[in-house]
Amino acid sequence: MQTPVQQKILIVDDKPRNLLALQKVLVDLDATIIEATNGNDALRASLHHDFSLAILDVQMPEMDGYELAELLLGDGKEGRLPIIFLTAAMKDEQDVFAGYDLGAIDYIVKPYEPRVLLSKVRTFLELDRHRVELRSHRDHLEQLVQEQTAALRKSETIHRLVVDGASVAVWDRDLSTDVTFMNDKFTSVFGYPSGRVENSKEWWHRHIHPEDAGRVRTSIERHIANGEGTWEQEYRLFRADGSCAYVYSWGVVTRDQAGEPVHMTGGVMDITDRKQAEDELRGAYQELHDAHEELKKSQAQLVQLGKMSAVGTLAAGVAHELNNPMMGILNFAQYCLKHTDAETRVHSVLEDIEREAKRCAEIVNDLLRFTRMDRDDTDALEDVQLSAVIDRVLRTLAFRTDREQITVTCSTAPSLPPVRIRANQIQQTLLNLLSNAFEAVCSRDERTVEVRTYGEGEMATVCITDSGHGISPENLSRIFDPFFTTRPVGKGTGLGLSICRTIIENHGGTITCESTVGHGTTFTVRLPLIPQPGEYEDAQTRTSD
Repeated sequence: MQTPVQQKILIVDDKPRNLLALQKVLVDLDATIIEATNGNDALRASLHHDFSLAILDVQMPEMDGYELAELLLGDGKEGRLPIIFLTAAMKDEQDVFAGYDLGAIDYIVKPYEPRVLLSKVRTFLELDRHRVELRSHRDHLEQLVQEQTAALRKSETIHRLVVDGASVAVWDRDLSTDVTFMNDKFTSVFGYPSGRVENSKEWWHRHIHPEDAGRVRTSIERHIANGEGTWEQEYRLFRADGSCAYVYSWGVVTRDQAGEPVHMTGGVMDITDRKQAEDELRGAYQELHDAHEELKKSQAQLVQLGKMSAVGTLAAGVAHELNNPMMGILNFAQYCLKHTDAETRVHSVLEDIEREAKRCAEIVNDLLRFTRMDRDDTDALEDVQLSAVIDRVLRTLAFRTDREQITVTCSTAPSLPPVRIRANQIQQTLLNLLSNAFEAVCSRDERTVEVRTYGEGEMATVCITDSGHGISPENLSRIFDPFFTTRPVGKGTGLGLSICRTIIENHGGTITCESTVGHGTTFTVRLPLIPQPGEYEDAQTRTSD
């Protein structure tokens, strides 16, 4: 909103005492008073100020008030500068009419009553304020009209460009007769000669792709029945040459006074290029996503290789440094046992020494096995059925399942092609995983372990699932790290799962773990199959208690 401009009053009189008297009358007005003692000074002031009111003395030398008023008003006398003439006496009515013809609003005869003059001045200033406001509103309305006119012209231009220049066909459907008209753009966009286009909705629906026709028909009829706003759909439409175009179609329903639909008008735009660009963009995004995931996997593998290398170097040094002294302790303890009475206290202590020395020796052997796992190829590769390896491991653990009352369910695919492996290493891996599963369920009321094998593409898969307590998320990400264990001190080295992973990866496979606290754990081992013709047989199930 514009800030109101300070109003200005021009007072002209050739006698300074009269100007001073006018100043005293007008001093309380919220207006600026500009004085002039003659017509020329008044004209110069009008060049620099926009006056809201002029109070002119009629009787002045050189240029009287009438002459000055005529020059101040110029050619456009009406509705411009309000003028009050001050005169000592009215000569006759002809002078009064002459003043009004020049644009005078009022006459005041000297001597005047100050309150009367002040009241009239205030009235004229108020009228001037209203005039300024009306002019401002008029200018604003004119600006709005110009803007709306420009916007309408722009909209019409855009509409014309869209309809005539873009790939848009306009259609109109009479809902009482179902006659549908299409403009000539339909011919150029979709290639149909005008003679081949029927003015019916059935012709239109026949040329929609069968996979989209039902959806489009249902949506448009529903919109006609009770829809508001704009109907919009994307679907495929057959061109005249038999190719398929992706189109974006829209329409608006016109209703009569009773609310019944009478017409539907809309357009169809060919968006095939946009759809192809979207598909290419999705493909590029998927490639980028896959590359990012592969990069993350490679980075994780590099980090793991670095950790394994550092740990392996440390473990090898520690193992070799401990191996010889430990063998010496073990041999010395066994020698003393042979030469000590079994009933003595010393013999019992020596047995403790032998037992702990053997445990230390096992730890050293685990360390040595871990450090040379990536180059341990002393065992020959052989083609083996995984089910046979699993059977051997379960027979080895049979005594434990009986003793701890663990139910083991085994489902294998007998016709699964063999895998090329170092059988002892894979047997060691499965033995370790099953032993961990048994330990996980031994404190539970429900003690079940499930072993399943099946083909999965070019891989043989072994899943070992237990009903144990599960593994917490913070531990799940670390279970394959060397020396990581949740067991009490003396109950494990933390190398078992790390060795298992190294064995499986050396065979070109993978090992993963999924677990939910309170719902058990599943280890999944995948090994490459030896390709053979034929399909895998369904798994056969057997249960051991």
